Amino acid sequence: MSYEEDKAIYIAAAAAAASAAVILVNPLAKTIALMIGSMISDPAGMKKLADQWRDSKLGGESVDLGALKITIAELKAKAEAEGWKGEARKLFDSSSDTFLREMNKLANHRNSAGDTVDQTALIFHYGAGVAFLAASTMSVLATIALASTFVPALRVGVQIAITQTLRSIGTSLQAVMKMKLKGVFVAATILGIVNMYSASQAALFPGLEAVSDKVPDFGSAGFGYTSGTLSPSLDLGAAQQPKSGFLGIF
Repeated sequence: MSYEEDKAIYIAAAAAAASAAVILVNPLAKTIALMIGSMISDPAGMKKLADQWRDSKLGGESVDLGALKITIAELKAKAEAEGWKGEARKLFDSSSDTFLREMNKLANHRNSAGDTVDQTALIFHYGAGVAFLAASTMSVLATIALASTFVPALRVGVQIAITQTLRSIGTSLQAVMKMKLKGVFVAATILGIVNMYSASQAALFPGLEAVSDKVPDFGSAGFGYTSGTLSPSLDLGAAQQPKSGFLGIF
């Protein structure tokens, strides 16, 4: 049974349980049918979401932090080779080191979040099997209940046996639902923490902004005399300068 089939199995189980509950005319049967209906979920979607949280090196779809490290290391090496020194260089080194350190922490948190969502998907995946078995059992009980109507002497005994079986099914489903609720609570808590941490990361680099690819307008540039020499002149008010962000210092 694959994850992609789980949602359809949940829906089919809920429909079968609801039909059986109509035939059984038992409060427990109606409760079980409602429980199965409330269990409907999409484990395949959860598993896909887990992959989106994980690092690409772990089989996920998130950013490959290793590539980012290599890029920054290459920038540092280039700056060193070109003899870039001074306060701007120190600021770049310090900021890039801090950035990579915090990104490492964030990557670990995201991978943990992916693992948590994956485990939650696994719980819901097995829950589909339990729901299917419960609905199948109810369908069998409904068939037995219909057959017992033709044998009045067995009707009371059959109803007692059906009630006991339904009680066992209900107990099993309650245990599964508790596991699912616990998994959802843990996952929601961890994802909330990771989102808060991501927001705090963004606050660490308020000036981090991609350098604009817009070409500045030098249409107002020209030449003029300054202190007896011919030199370029530019109306800075008219020229449209590109935005320079935190990493635009080099």
